[in-house]
Amino acid sequence: IQEHLLSHGIKARLELCPVTSATLADSLLNHSFEGGFDLLVMGAYYPGSRRGSQLGKAAGQILREMTIPVLMSH
Repeated sequence: IQEHLLSHGIKARLELCPVTSATLADSLLNHSFEGGFDLLVMGAYYPGSRRGSQLGKAAGQILREMTIPVLMSH
């Protein structure tokens, strides 16, 4: 995605975020806040066979607690 954004003139930086004892969503939200980021780009999935019924655990928590814009892709 970083190369795709660059091809459109958008400078993006890849950040690795180690997951600590907190949940994945908490780790991502904390890392983005501490880094002063202005956008979080992440993948999301629908578990189970009922597509669209609910987001994965981390994606759902991110949407409920986000403090910056989030771009999700399935």
